[in-house]
Amino acid sequence: MLELASEVSLPCFFDRLARSKTPILMLDYDGTLAPFQGDRLSAFPYPGVGARLGRILTGETRMVVVTGRPVNDIRRLLTLPRPVEIWGSHGRERWRPGEGLSTAPIEPETERELVRAADWVRRAGLAEHCEEKPGCVALHRRSMLAGQADEVMGLALREWEGLTEGGRLELHSFDGGIELRSPGVGKGDAVREVLSGRESSSICAYLGDDWTDESAFEALDDGDLAVLVRPERRATRAHLWLRPPEELLDFLDRWAEAAGDDRRDGSDGRQASRAELG
Repeated sequence: MLELASEVSLPCFFDRLARSKTPILMLDYDGTLAPFQGDRLSAFPYPGVGARLGRILTGETRMVVVTGRPVNDIRRLLTLPRPVEIWGSHGRERWRPGEGLSTAPIEPETERELVRAADWVRRAGLAEHCEEKPGCVALHRRSMLAGQADEVMGLALREWEGLTEGGRLELHSFDGGIELRSPGVGKGDAVREVLSGRESSSICAYLGDDWTDESAFEALDDGDLAVLVRPERRATRAHLWLRPPEELLDFLDRWAEAAGDDRRDGSDGRQASRAELG
């Protein structure tokens, strides 16, 4: 672990977390909780992540997944003892236990432009590399042949840049591809919405890896913790850098010890629970 901001002390953060009522743990998925895979539907969490998240859920933490994936992908890939809140498709979809799925509306003309983008992908013979989701079409390079990816991405960039000229769509890069996205909704908006109703004593951390998570880091309030989770360090607004999976697992252990059910059980309970996780 490496602290990236001088105003942040990790021991002080966990001390405050132990005193916080209903702390909030916000988590990106791909690259953060799970390693990248060529087959997106095989991107299961790192070993040990599910057990640690389950342990955290025995306490008072409000856990929220904020991801570029559709909500239903996360519900298939992330199995936990009880369901958690999910903001999918960069915040355009929201699923809450007991409330079901809601999706922010998209203007009809914007939807037509997204259909045009997906149609080009199919005509180019790239459908297996394309992901269509509410308000977004993504082209993934990890599932392409090594010598194919750069050429294909260059062609897609030239084609899709023309669809941004009317201002209805934005072109973004992410760790593993490019995507056309309807503006006005992003991970930062999801973070602000989640934090808008929290109690004054509540403390929050957001864990993410990609450029799309930077808007989420920026949306946090003073005293919250932005955590970059990736093997290599890069320029970021985050306060802390973790290398997955070992440092990620250690962070989740420390969160569970500070905010989990253990704080009512004493140190013996903490040690036993941690040993059970392996």
